Amino acid sequence: MRGVRIFYTFNIWHRTGLLALILLLGQITCRAQNKVDFEIWTDYNPAYKLNEAWRIGGDLGYRYTPNTGSQLGFIRPMVGFRAGQLLSIKLGMANFNVWKDEQNKSFEVRPFTFIQFTWPRFEAIRFIQRLGMEQRWFKLQPGSVNTSDQRFRYLEKVSRKKSIDKVAPSATSS
Repeated sequence: MRGVRIFYTFNIWHRTGLLALILLLGQITCRAQNKVDFEIWTDYNPAYKLNEAWRIGGDLGYRYTPNTGSQLGFIRPMVGFRAGQLLSIKLGMANFNVWKDEQNKSFEVRPFTFIQFTWPRFEAIRFIQRLGMEQRWFKLQPGSVNTSDQRFRYLEKVSRKKSIDKVAPSATSS
């Protein structure tokens, strides 16, 4: 019984951190690729709230894989609509360009739609589920066949509500 009381004396930061650790460790066996390379990423994520319902933003960045010399530049603008505290919808168009050995290896365009549910919500933490669909069009090197495919994406996230004087931890799995 004493151990149970000790757990409940943790503040919300400890409980959120413990939950984040459990979620992240649970994903160790889930890999999208069979090969993992070291990568260096930069990401800039501007977001602007136009009013209570509408937001604009997105992200842009650069990725470099030293083992292969592969480089990727991307820009992904987005428009979002929030229908209350439970549901939000995001629409956007992404552009990804991959280079290797100073040659443009691929040019990719990705229109996307994401639907996000924020439930359940507690006083200090919230659970976020995001479903998305991307249509991917690839223009590869000259002489190769252009391709397209669709990708379904799911993201689960647990985060602490932000306060002005503290940074909120979160755990994400996709």
